[in-house]
Amino acid sequence: MKKLIVALAALAATAGNLQAGSIDRNFLDTAVLFEKGNVLKFGAYHASPSLKGRFPAALGGGSTGDGGDSFQNYNASIKYQVNDRISLALLFDQPYGADIAFGGSFYNGLAADWETKAITAIGRYKFANNVSVYAGPRLLRTDASIFVPQSTYEKPEIALRVSLTYQSAVDQKVGVAEAFNPPVLPPAVTRTEVELPQVVQFDFQTGIAPKTLLFGMVRWSDWSEFGVRTQQFGLITGQKVADVLDDIWTVRLGVGRQITDKLSGFVRATWEPQNNSTLSRVAPTDGRFAVGLGGSYNFGRAKLTVGGEYIDLGGGTDGVANFKNNEAYILASSIQFTF
Repeated sequence: MKKLIVALAALAATAGNLQAGSIDRNFLDTAVLFEKGNVLKFGAYHASPSLKGRFPAALGGGSTGDGGDSFQNYNASIKYQVNDRISLALLFDQPYGADIAFGGSFYNGLAADWETKAITAIGRYKFANNVSVYAGPRLLRTDASIFVPQSTYEKPEIALRVSLTYQSAVDQKVGVAEAFNPPVLPPAVTRTEVELPQVVQFDFQTGIAPKTLLFGMVRWSDWSEFGVRTQQFGLITGQKVADVLDDIWTVRLGVGRQITDKLSGFVRATWEPQNNSTLSRVAPTDGRFAVGLGGSYNFGRAKLTVGGEYIDLGGGTDGVANFKNNEAYILASSIQFTF
């Protein structure tokens, strides 16, 4: 059962994550700290979102076009077991981003291309009473820093693990290139400040039958503090290019099963309630429901994991166009080596 815990935690992380209208793209995965021995892991996923809206009759109707550009997301981690109590890990991921390009009517030429890269260094100490703590800095590209403390309780005989993680908020300045069509203002390159949210995440998993694991997550993200105000767009419209008006809650529940000594699988469901607020133009969705599944095969010192997810994206209005009946697909894989 202990092997099952780690395998299924890795499986669930592999399927990818989209939150806050696809801005939040990769939840921090610390499951590698619980792997046995020293571990090197590489992962990636491909996401294909559909983001279509329609203008109201007062504006002549018509479609916004599909603004959802496909994108890839990559991650890697290495974990070193110092001794029975201490382990260290270095994680790379791409936690936030936006890829949109509309081509219809009033939104013709509305596009955004934003990506981030992060490196997290974490040290874990395991106490004798099944409690462990771990913490470390999370460094984003553009030199921003987040602090990540976490505490965990384990009861291996029933495959129980519960963890509470906090990620601090971070302010960072990003470069912005603006161009208008038609060119009401000349193209300009400026910088603006963006606040990325603080996060509290509760993870749990427990055995419910031989070789069967129940796992889940409850996550709160302080997205109501997020907003992007660029110089020229703000001058013309008086508005932000992008913002999220409400905090985001994410709830996930899944079941994993060890099928053979080498093969494991899982199914999971993820739900984010709608806030019924004005949508962000670079992420025009509100809430989601997702169903994912995946499998992992162990080749000895190497393990291959694949997963996929279908996401029903909630709709609403961004103040101009109405978005509904949108969706996204994710295909993911990872390869892990133990040494």
